[in-house]
Amino acid sequence: MSISVIQAVEKNTLSSTISATGSGHGLIIAVDSYQATLTPSITSVKIGTTALTQAVAAVDTTDGTCNSWIYYLANAPSGQTSVTVTGTNLSVTASDGGVYIFEVAGLDLSSILDKHVGNSSGVSSTYSAATGTLSLADQFVVGTVDGVIPADASGWTAVGTHNGSACGYKIVSATTSLNYTGACSSSGWAAAVASFKAASANTNKAAAAVASML
Repeated sequence: MSISVIQAVEKNTLSSTISATGSGHGLIIAVDSYQATLTPSITSVKIGTTALTQAVAAVDTTDGTCNSWIYYLANAPSGQTSVTVTGTNLSVTASDGGVYIFEVAGLDLSSILDKHVGNSSGVSSTYSAATGTLSLADQFVVGTVDGVIPADASGWTAVGTHNGSACGYKIVSATTSLNYTGACSSSGWAAAVASFKAASANTNKAAAAVASML
């Protein structure tokens, strides 16, 4: 099975409903939040009653607090429709911040996280978070940013409508480093990127083909 996106949605609330999850799929959730005077934090991200694991977090405190997080779960439970983000001082609205939810088929059923990088800047108006060279070729990659009206990253499939945050993804078949990058209207941003490995049946297909000819 190749990697495919079952659903990719933006939600502007900490408790939301999605289409029922399928069997054997990975779940990736990105969260962006801004607070002018308070410090946001996440306690848990859950699908139904099952908690996701944090892959990466980024923060910038130049002007208020910009936060970006990415959470993930391999082999998520099927038939689930409830996504809940809990924490302190979190702000996700239609005008700033968001919760971005990806259900992805074809990912490994146990060990899916590969590269995970957070970056931030209080002086540059160009946001950027790069994976470095991937460990395996076939991967699903998510990038997200919170800042001052960030534009969608070129070459990435955007999810939702960018406002004070933006999020996008790529499905790749090479190990080349990927840079989630774009322009903000001014400096002060936090960005995160994470890559998730395909099922071993996908990543080993080339080796299997070679072995069959020996």
